[in-house]
Amino acid sequence: MPADNNHFPPDAPPAMAPSDLCQTSRGKLKIFFDTSTGADKTRTMLQAARQQQAQGVDVLIGLVETHQMANEQHLLDGLEQLAPSRIQHLDGVHTEFDLDAALKRHAQLVVLDDLTHSNTSSRRHSQRSQDVETLLAAGIDVYITI
Repeated sequence: MPADNNHFPPDAPPAMAPSDLCQTSRGKLKIFFDTSTGADKTRTMLQAARQQQAQGVDVLIGLVETHQMANEQHLLDGLEQLAPSRIQHLDGVHTEFDLDAALKRHAQLVVLDDLTHSNTSSRRHSQRSQDVETLLAAGIDVYITI
């Protein structure tokens, strides 16, 4: 052992390398699914997000389709919602998740609907699952339905 390290106790943890200090830990993914169609999985996901917020977690609604159902719409109250991107497409205007805005906002938890969604051609990624991977790599936790 080098002489300048002799003053550390033998059970001291190893020093962190400068690269370790810069690394972001990977986010965690929680998938909500149900065997039936309908809004149960979205409602359950929003309830879980509200519980996280009550525990002090910084929650951001990335994009959730409540289809204006009153039993779900009220679950969005008090949760910060990211403004969706509105994309003009051949068959009309599409509402899309704004990945860049979510990365800039960098909440602890981003909530999204539909992991299997195909993004419009003007987005960074062709699939929502790729958006989710980008969020996780940035250290952001994700709740999503499938």
